[in-house]
Amino acid sequence: MNRKLKNIKWMPPNNGTEELMQLTKLNIAKEKLMSLMESISEEIEQTNLEWNQLKNILNPKAEPFNKLHQDLEIEQRNIDDETVNNMELDLSVGVSKQNRVFSEEEDDYDDEF
Repeated sequence: MNRKLKNIKWMPPNNGTEELMQLTKLNIAKEKLMSLMESISEEIEQTNLEWNQLKNILNPKAEPFNKLHQDLEIEQRNIDDETVNNMELDLSVGVSKQNRVFSEEEDDYDDEF
């Protein structure tokens, strides 16, 4: 029996020190990760604030431009409508003149017979 005990090497008891070291390392990594996530969140919030400030700066300038663009579209439509109306008027005047000339020619033709 003594022989069997001689072949067994003595190892210090674990007492969970390795697991404790691993947990400590994991907790340190978790804290670093949480800190990084918090800074990313703050950076996103700051970026959103800056973006909103830029939109507020640009929006008043964009509004008059949009109004001007709408006014120009309305004016263009009015010009187009006026052009169409003038063309219709010219056409109706031309047709009426043509009808008058045609009717005078008919009268002359009737007079010949």
